[in-house]
Amino acid sequence: MSCVVPVKFERLPELVKPTHYALTLSPDLKNFTFRGQETTDIEILKGTDHLKLHSSEIDIKKARLTLSDGSVLQDLDIEYDKKWTTVTLKLPKHISPQKAKIFLDFVGELNDKMRGFYRSKYKDGNGRECYLAATQFESTFARLAFPCWDEPIYKAKFDITLIVDEELTALSNMNVVSETKIDNKKVVKFATTPLMSTYLVAFAVGRLEYIESKTNGNCLVRIYTAEGRKNQGEFSLEVAIKALDWYGKWFGIDYPLPKCDLIAIPDFSMGAMENWGLVTYREVTLLVDPAKSSTRQKSRIALVVAHELAHLWFGDLVTMKWWTDLWLKEGFASFMEYMFVGANYPEFKIWLHFLNDELAAGFDLDALRSSHPVEVEINNPNEMEEIYDSITYAKSNSIIRMLCNYLGEETFQKGLWIYLKRFQYSNAVTVDLWNALSEASSQNIESLMSTWTKQMGYPLLSVSQKIDGKKRILKMSQKRFLADGTVDEKNSLWQ
Repeated sequence: MSCVVPVKFERLPELVKPTHYALTLSPDLKNFTFRGQETTDIEILKGTDHLKLHSSEIDIKKARLTLSDGSVLQDLDIEYDKKWTTVTLKLPKHISPQKAKIFLDFVGELNDKMRGFYRSKYKDGNGRECYLAATQFESTFARLAFPCWDEPIYKAKFDITLIVDEELTALSNMNVVSETKIDNKKVVKFATTPLMSTYLVAFAVGRLEYIESKTNGNCLVRIYTAEGRKNQGEFSLEVAIKALDWYGKWFGIDYPLPKCDLIAIPDFSMGAMENWGLVTYREVTLLVDPAKSSTRQKSRIALVVAHELAHLWFGDLVTMKWWTDLWLKEGFASFMEYMFVGANYPEFKIWLHFLNDELAAGFDLDALRSSHPVEVEINNPNEMEEIYDSITYAKSNSIIRMLCNYLGEETFQKGLWIYLKRFQYSNAVTVDLWNALSEASSQNIESLMSTWTKQMGYPLLSVSQKIDGKKRILKMSQKRFLADGTVDEKNSLWQ
């Protein structure tokens, strides 16, 4: 009797390092398709007879490899692995380590799944059905838009060009550097991005309008909406302007891009997404009707806008090496949104809401046996959906607040400066942050905080007293609090 051994997920082999993508996409909003061409500069690190990268639901029409000596390997054989969403380009010969260029010509679908490069349907002011195209790449959906090395460790620079109908607006991470007309189309070229991970690449195409302003640092900030809705972005524009200036000072590093667009997408699966320079939001988390909005609604929008803009430093400028350290970006963005709103909108009394919305939410989930540690090992990105929860956001936020209060804001801030400057445009893991905070505080932060991030749960403290003559002896003990009233067999301890 035979048995089937399940195939274990494997990350991409460390054969190739992409350094630059030149990507051109031409979306068709009538037929819901797009055509793409890309030339990727790569460094081949080990001798090989094949190249493997990510691609999903993409039909590659042509693939060729140009080697460092100028020779070209044409019409490469292509092998798709739909289960693991990879594609292997088979080379006609074994090649040695060198710099090379991959050219790919491909087509794909503007899907309706709200991931990858997708279509979003809405009705304009006249009740007509309209579509715009947008992206959602976190965590593993850039591969639905273009073949790439779709893991956060593979940072590269991107030159993006969008070919769109004349009447449409085209947006991407960077500012437009040229716009030319060809027939009834316009070719929109964007400036080269800094080094960044694929999940942060973004583009949007549609009938859009905007309002704009500039930060004190002269960064152009725009709120983009579907036609007829731009005035509902006034409050978010105000928040964004304040946040970019405030974060630049608080983190000790100015926002490094020349512009920051915030766009409201009618169909959007997440609350918002921190694409560098083109931050995407659900309409309800970005737009507010001044005549109908409550203070609570405005405070929630301020938090979401501030959360995503905090990611421009924690997540975009410094990115986790792998999804195991997802909390590094989500926990800090969740904490910093409250820091910003508390400092800039005191009328919202936001720290009172923190107790109910964050601390209590973290307590509720972490009191269950089914909870998980803040740092949870992610082997397969398919497991990611399971940890976008109150542990990753609310508990992480709460323990960061605890650490900030323990160290003092000045020391805590100094540690973040060390961390951000040391790992900017690069990748980091949790221990890198602890080391930076240890340098700033002269304490062993890893030993202290690992008890909060590497084990689930939180302690219930008990204090008893004993009178011994004139002495009062206090005895303190701790055990994990469990909502079902049972006892934790692990005897967990927290510092």
